Amino acid sequence: MEKVFGIEGMMCNGCENRVNRAVLALDGVSDCKADAKENHATIVFDSNKISEDQIKEAIEEIGYDVIV
Repeated sequence: MEKVFGIEGMMCNGCENRVNRAVLALDGVSDCKADAKENHATIVFDSNKISEDQIKEAIEEIGYDVIV
């Protein structure tokens, strides 16, 4: 499944990389493309292995706000 998560607080490429690393480390996530200019990340994941809430928690744990 592919979903776009709105993310507040990303300012630069470093922020994008931080989000990408945190999300890609999750079991069940196959792709993540964070975009600081657009304030979102497009994430491809297996909904049988990981929930949207778990992805949201991982992003919030590194200091960003997830917007629905």
